[in-house]
Parts: sequence; structure tokens; C-alpha cells
Amino acid sequence: MEKLLESCLKIEKNQPLFVSITIERIDFASINKIALNMGIKDIYFEISNPYLKHEALKKLEVEE
Repeated sequence: MEKLLESCLKIEKNQPLFVSITIERIDFASINKIALNMGIKDIYFEISNPYLKHEALKKLEVEE
């Protein structure tokens, strides 16, 4: 995952990192340790649950 941060995302020391994942990929949150070792201090996670969204949308009418 370090290669992902360095090569693909071009994240450098002291830059913020924002990670948006679904509950199914919570294992990807282990990127936190790698980012900290790279010197990235501001790490933010947004974890969504598509099942809760699906249940909420099922209850809406078309007009809503």
C-alpha cells in the first residue's frame, strides 16, 4: 500500500490524506499505519454503509 500512496496518489510528508471507503472494505483502513510511517499526520476516514442507504431509499416515494 505504500507504493499506492507514493506512486499513484503522490502523497508526501505533511500532506493530508482523505480516505472514503464502504464498510465492506474496512480492511483498507490499515493504510492508516502506513501513512503515519510515511509522515502523513492528517488522516481522515469516511466510512459509509451502502446497506443503510439502500434501506432508506426503499422507503422513499418517487416524488421524494
